Amino acid sequence: MHRRVLLVTGEADRIVWDRSQPNGQPRRCLDVSRVERAFGFWAATPFEAGLRNMIDWYFSLSHSGETL
Repeated sequence: MHRRVLLVTGEADRIVWDRSQPNGQPRRCLDVSRVERAFGFWAATPFEAGLRNMIDWYFSLSHSGETL
């Protein structure tokens, strides 16, 4: 995931790992086939585009002075 964030933001030198902290949650891969079968839902936005949208939104908040 961090590689995708770096690719989208172009900020290759911005991630600093704090090895004194846990390294995150166990890796999971979501199987959405049940949702597709039950509700006919599928993600219309590709992952990379959604990631870009989320990062753009986050940066727009930080530049506007708003907080989460």
